[in-house]
Amino acid sequence: MSTESAVYNLISEILNALNNRNLVGGIYCDLRKAFDCVNHGILLYKQQFYDFRNNVYKLSKSYLENRYQRVILDDGQHKSSWRVIEHGVP
Repeated sequence: MSTESAVYNLISEILNALNNRNLVGGIYCDLRKAFDCVNHGILLYKQQFYDFRNNVYKLSKSYLENRYQRVILDDGQHKSSWRVIEHGVP
């Protein structure tokens, strides 16, 4: 389903419930930062578990594994050491 269809269905369900004098509540989850928390090992395991095509799995694995990052502050005067990225999507 598209996002628009999902929103339309949700609003329709809410309006129907309100018209029938039912109590309506909602729980919202902000996923803007969700990709910062993705564990690479778990993501790759789930791709295998759900039987993703071999090429998709290989591409994902190649993209996520053996990536490094560091932080540089003050125009390069302060640098952290290089570390392997284990969480998040680059």
